[in-house]
Amino acid sequence: MTQSPLYFPPGVVDVDGRRIRPGVIVSVDHRAGRHEVVGWRTDGLVLVDTETGDLSSAPKESCRIIDDEITPRSTTGEYVVEFSDRRTTLVIAVGTRDIAVDGESLDQSNVRDQSRELVEQLVTEPRTRALAWSQEHLSAPILDRVLVEASLPVDIDELVLVVTDQTIPHPRDTRFVGELLRWHLRARGHVGDEMPLADDVRPIATTSFVTLTSLPHVIEAVHFAISPFVPTWFESDGRVAVINAGGTPAMSFGVLLAAASYARHAELPSNSVRTIQVPDVRGDGTRQPVIEFDVDDLTWWADTR
Repeated sequence: MTQSPLYFPPGVVDVDGRRIRPGVIVSVDHRAGRHEVVGWRTDGLVLVDTETGDLSSAPKESCRIIDDEITPRSTTGEYVVEFSDRRTTLVIAVGTRDIAVDGESLDQSNVRDQSRELVEQLVTEPRTRALAWSQEHLSAPILDRVLVEASLPVDIDELVLVVTDQTIPHPRDTRFVGELLRWHLRARGHVGDEMPLADDVRPIATTSFVTLTSLPHVIEAVHFAISPFVPTWFESDGRVAVINAGGTPAMSFGVLLAAASYARHAELPSNSVRTIQVPDVRGDGTRQPVIEFDVDDLTWWADTR
């Protein structure tokens, strides 16, 4: 089932410089209650009162974000499009839970072997049968939500999968998890032209891998290994969005640090590095909206001191 895109501009921040996107809960100056951001128009944010359901609008300068993980959101699951044509590279540090088979994570005691066996089966099957199996059985709990709900352009120029394949093989290495993710993307039409592309599926022009061969749990080692690849991510005045996914914390943070460091030293344009987080589903099944933050969202504050 296709969805109408929810268009939202880049660079929208509240009175404190915090990122505003669809699904954020805000208070509004001189107005009672809490309001969910559900859209944008020329006179500012489109809001819905979380109690009454009444629609209104307000300039972003009159709004302040309220941290809230309890209130259900009307925009969760919506296809969000950032009306920007800026070249975008998505980077995901692949973890053991970033692919699911029939809705279940792989056996965490030996992800490497189980994912390798699945990939080997797929490459020996006829192509159409392998894609059909991938479409029916594979899902990506974090990446799937990002590719629909994150405030990104319609077209993604590149997806970089940062995986582990250590010199001394580790049972939780994710090299083949990354390969399964690529099969999943092909099967959903994100990559290539073998499967039909739905209106709410962002096309990805290219996918590539960066492989960590040691110390994926050490930030400095990850930063050092990633840094040589970073300049190409920013080609043609591009922007990099780093997904906080299932890899080790050092992998996600090391990638983000490498991208932010390069952008700063290269004096790249504002809003060149974004981090994207998909909150866990609450025990009651409530899903919170995707969280996005540009590294320089708060730089305005330094200019006003």
